[in-house]
Amino acid sequence: MPVEIEERDPPGPQAGLEWLLPTMAIVFIGKSYFDGFFKEAGKDHYTLLKKGLSTLYGRLVGPGAPALTVVSTAGKRSDNDYSLLFSLMAEADDGLRFKLLIQKSASEEEYAATVSAFLEFLDAFHAKTLGPAQLDELRSVRHVGRTVLLAYSADLKRVTVVDPLPPKVHQ
Repeated sequence: MPVEIEERDPPGPQAGLEWLLPTMAIVFIGKSYFDGFFKEAGKDHYTLLKKGLSTLYGRLVGPGAPALTVVSTAGKRSDNDYSLLFSLMAEADDGLRFKLLIQKSASEEEYAATVSAFLEFLDAFHAKTLGPAQLDELRSVRHVGRTVLLAYSADLKRVTVVDPLPPKVHQ
């Protein structure tokens, strides 16, 4: 019987598929928030939305957030930088949705910057004014379950696309 040897790239982070699971608390922002009536009224509501989301920090992200224990099989990665308790989701186009992954250890300032960057991204996406770098990221990512994962990059001061799957195996 012939033996076949297949070379593989290192698998990278293994917690990625956990990021696609629904979190215990989700705030969902519909596409209509950025269209039609809300385009004008939304300017006033935007401030209220940011303020409302900021109140969730203490309950769902900060030091007062409930602790979650992840149980996994031996040898599997169980540490995860992103909260499995809370996330923000928003409607995109063509049945896609965006899920913002929030750092578990985010300070109140980092959380506020994350929320602001996500809302700015959504506004630019729906207004079709995203920059070339973000458009390239969105085109290159693999969609799993019609969900595009995003996370805040403090270095870039914007949200970036997160690929939940390990690199493809080269053939």
